Amino acid sequence: MKYWKEQLKSLKMNKQTTILKKIQEIAKKTEMGTKEFGPLSGKIGIALWYYYLSRYVDEAYHEIAEKWLMDVLSDLHNNSITFTHCGGYSGICWTLLHLKEHGYIDMDTDILDHTDERLFIDMETSLHNNNWDFLHGASGIILYFLKKRQNTSDTKNIDRYIDVFIKQMSDMAVNEQDDCMKWASTVYTDDKSRMVYNICLSHGMSALLTIFTKIYLSYNKSNDLFRRLIEETSQYIIHQRIDPNIYKSCFPSYSIESEPHLVGSRLGWCYGDLGIAMALWQAGVALNEQKWQQIAVETMKHAATRKVESSTMDAGICHGTAGIAHIFNRMHQYTKIEQFKTSSDYWIDETLKMAKFDDGVAGYKTYRAISSENYINDYTLLSGVSGIGLCLLSNIYDGASAWDECLLLS
Repeated sequence: MKYWKEQLKSLKMNKQTTILKKIQEIAKKTEMGTKEFGPLSGKIGIALWYYYLSRYVDEAYHEIAEKWLMDVLSDLHNNSITFTHCGGYSGICWTLLHLKEHGYIDMDTDILDHTDERLFIDMETSLHNNNWDFLHGASGIILYFLKKRQNTSDTKNIDRYIDVFIKQMSDMAVNEQDDCMKWASTVYTDDKSRMVYNICLSHGMSALLTIFTKIYLSYNKSNDLFRRLIEETSQYIIHQRIDPNIYKSCFPSYSIESEPHLVGSRLGWCYGDLGIAMALWQAGVALNEQKWQQIAVETMKHAATRKVESSTMDAGICHGTAGIAHIFNRMHQYTKIEQFKTSSDYWIDETLKMAKFDDGVAGYKTYRAISSENYINDYTLLSGVSGIGLCLLSNIYDGASAWDECLLLS
């Protein structure tokens, strides 16, 4: 028995060494390959990656992180920067507060005050246009406001902004069933648009559910409307469950009523079971709803039986193997269910295998179906090597996962 324990320990150490080598290889290859600024699709996300490297791998990366950060700050008055969480001002401000909160930088949070009213106006405009999207709309701005609320003593303005968001989302909600709330959004396929009820984490109601949960917790569970938004959004999402024996997944990409021909969903952060399960789990824990937690666990357990599929085309967080590995790792941290750690390890192995391009970044390229070339070099957090590196880092270092709040995973 002792022999086998030593063998297993040796195998684990060898794998960690392989992962660390790949992390260091990615760190040497990251270049100024993006013109955007936000955490998910831009430069400050790459800065975030290097700050984490400086803490867990080598302090020398701190200087590189600062260079990336200064490149963002020097362009903060650039009028072409969007307001979005994914690539714009709200994401930049969230990242600055995250870095301060975790001791990577020292800053006075008051310097962000001048951006808050502008972002509030952008939020109102977005809601007026029915754009509550997390990555590119109003709910992404709220993630920043919640972080600001944690890091300032004067919450008066932030509370006003959040009150407006809650009121407008409540007014926009469609209530066709007694216990359900839902919100429509627009999707574009084949140059055509249609209104759907999107339940995914990247652009849909699972993101809203997580934002509502964060608001509820931020205000010490003191508001009945906050609770009702969580309860009725959760119930609508739960009503969308489908038979995994028929469709391979537990949930579709969009709600059942939105799908003319019902199909299952992919494995990935962006759409499908993993993101939905994470949203239901966090809401279930916040409200102590055991049923939601159970559904989340059952959904993740079924997802753990799914291996590489045709939709898994690269290693990026958004829709690739590293994101899948990280979500299973997160769910293992939350539940201590060993099956999720085993699944995370499997997808880490698949992530290492994805480094197969001679002209890639540390072997990695990102799949782009709409690109003139199907695979491109990508340095960003959401779909490129910075995110792959952060997922690998989180796999081998305890405490290295706090960054994933920008993806609504914590």
